[in-house]
Amino acid sequence: MQKSQREEKCKELLENYGERPRVYRNTLIFLCPMDSERISFESFLKRKLAWQLVEADKNLSLTPEQNREVKEKIKKAENEVKEHLRNLYRIVFLPSKDNFTEVDLGVPTYGAETTIDREIYERLRSEGQILEKLAPLSLREKYLKDRDYVETKNILESFFKTPGEFRIVSDEVLRNCIKEGVKQGLFGLGDIEDGKPMCRHFKAESSSELTEGEILIRADLCKIPEERYKPVEDVLTGKKEFKDKEEVKKEEYGKKYHTIHLKLGVPTGKLSDIVRVIPYIKSKFNKVDVKVEISAVNGGMSVFDYEDKIMEAIKQAEVKIEEEGLDE
Repeated sequence: MQKSQREEKCKELLENYGERPRVYRNTLIFLCPMDSERISFESFLKRKLAWQLVEADKNLSLTPEQNREVKEKIKKAENEVKEHLRNLYRIVFLPSKDNFTEVDLGVPTYGAETTIDREIYERLRSEGQILEKLAPLSLREKYLKDRDYVETKNILESFFKTPGEFRIVSDEVLRNCIKEGVKQGLFGLGDIEDGKPMCRHFKAESSSELTEGEILIRADLCKIPEERYKPVEDVLTGKKEFKDKEEVKKEEYGKKYHTIHLKLGVPTGKLSDIVRVIPYIKSKFNKVDVKVEISAVNGGMSVFDYEDKIMEAIKQAEVKIEEEGLDE
């Protein structure tokens, strides 16, 4: 089958689902044979079938040595089926805006255990043909450059229906993209009220439902409604973000713990993260005691280093040692 014939067949499958028009065209990926490999594949197939016929023919009087040879040939052919199929089927056709984008998978890596579908997925992902993550800036430039707002459901539908659009692995990719874009202030998330776009979330946490009526809105048409949102500083990062005042109120006046006791096993390098939460805890409680327990085994330290480096640092920090255990 020539390339033009393959494209025509793929186009027919792309446009029709049986006798009905196909809707989700951008979700199809076609794997096609490479014409130059067809003769080699057919020769391999004929040899494989021939050896199987020899084995099945009970009228042949084969010596034990010949029987062993037949079995070895069949076993070898069975082991090579995947490789020969992969050599033949190596052309991928992706629906594009005009026709198809052709991707040649090339000669397979010897000894690779990857399945063909995984190999295709990884290849297309590495070339940006399949997206596990979508940049909010790309979404803004494509859908909000020349319009005030766009329905999120329509964006998702276009991804799945329109050949050549962003090809995402799931709708979760779009949800995460919208969430990040709203938080960064690249666009707002809202709905239509009295025929006008209303921004409900901007530079704040949000969650997109990708349903009818939900819209993305140009950033210059959005503003942070001060009466609804208030800046809140993240305890760990120190960064400020705007949160819904009602949510903040729930956090401040909801169920509370009046006593907290934590004994932590802190991984190396993470102690500073714990230290950053202590001032926040102190802002909520009148009395906060912080104790540090250090246990070191399977190694050794000289008495001089212990006295000079460890104990000296503790003394300079004016930290009281409540318990000390040393073994030589």
